[in-house]
Amino acid sequence: MRFIGPATGGQPVAGSPFIGGSLEKPLYLRRNQRERLRVSLNRYEQMLLDYVHEHPDETDFWRNQVTALRESHPEHIRRVEELNRMLWGYYVERGRHVARFATVFSREGHATISMRNLAEYLIERWSPPRGRIG
Repeated sequence: MRFIGPATGGQPVAGSPFIGGSLEKPLYLRRNQRERLRVSLNRYEQMLLDYVHEHPDETDFWRNQVTALRESHPEHIRRVEELNRMLWGYYVERGRHVARFATVFSREGHATISMRNLAEYLIERWSPPRGRIG
């Protein structure tokens, strides 16, 4: 289990606020100085995020995708839905070439797995802060 702290720029921090066998990984994201967005990733989302972090070219690719989605999908919810779809497609594609992803498919089948929390995380992390209303 890894805890990603906002003050570390997304780097792992020793310890975790959760103890036990939960498969969810807590992530805290900064929206602004006063509030934090808490996101829990399922084990498949965490596996994909770890893979992206381990490969700088993949990190650059997904950062560019998030930026492009900001232009093509101005509504936040549509951006999340589209990135969720893209991340799942990427997960399936990696399953053909990367052993750790292929193992998941051989063990659990090809049922669609939600990547929505990961999509939210990447959008919040790689998008400029949203303006305040009011």
